[in-house]
Amino acid sequence: MKKNKVNNLNSDNYNLFAILALVFTFIFYPVGLILGFIALSQIKKSKEKGKWIALIPIWVGLFLVAFILYIFIRVFIIGMWSF
Repeated sequence: MKKNKVNNLNSDNYNLFAILALVFTFIFYPVGLILGFIALSQIKKSKEKGKWIALIPIWVGLFLVAFILYIFIRVFIIGMWSF
């Protein structure tokens, strides 16, 4: 009977890496992005809660990477003032 309670506790808890990913997204987004991917893989294996909490840092991180690449290309390759 204890075994069932332990399994139920694991499925009712939120994934720690998902919560950390959300926090680190606003502090240092690359860490949040990596932790988000780690959390998703753990959630798939353990059936914990927190999938949406892990997806938010992934989407925000990917958006920021795309935005920084756009700025880099715009400034250094195309030139900022060539319209």
